[in-house]
Formats: sequence, structure tokens, C-alpha cells
Amino acid sequence: MSTVVHQSKQTFPDPTGDPFHDPLLKGVGAAFIVLALVVLALTGLMIWGVQYHTPPWNANSFPPPIVH
Repeated sequence: MSTVVHQSKQTFPDPTGDPFHDPLLKGVGAAFIVLALVVLALTGLMIWGVQYHTPPWNANSFPPPIVH
């Protein structure tokens, strides 16, 4: 009686021999990093805009605003 050894089917060559390796994983990781950098940049721009906005939105209003 002989033993039959089945080889796994791979759709792409993998130099590391890992059958669970996904070639798109690096692209997904890069997309998450870019997304995080964009969120940080936009948050910084919003904070900068709140702190350093000149002139204020009501600088040319007539009559001047009354603070209660």
C-alpha cells in the first residue's frame, strides 16, 4: 500500500513559503498610515485655525456685537 502526499495549491509564488501570506497586506497597511497622517494634518489645521484666525468672523459687523 502506498501513501499519497498531496501538495498544496498556490495561485502565486511565495518566496517565504507562507501559504497564508496576502500580497495586498502592505498596500492596506500603507493606506491606513496615509489615512492617519491625513487625519492628524487636518486636526492640526483646525486647531491652528481656531487659535490664530485673524480677523475674527465678526470684525466688520455693524452694529458691533454685544456680549451678554
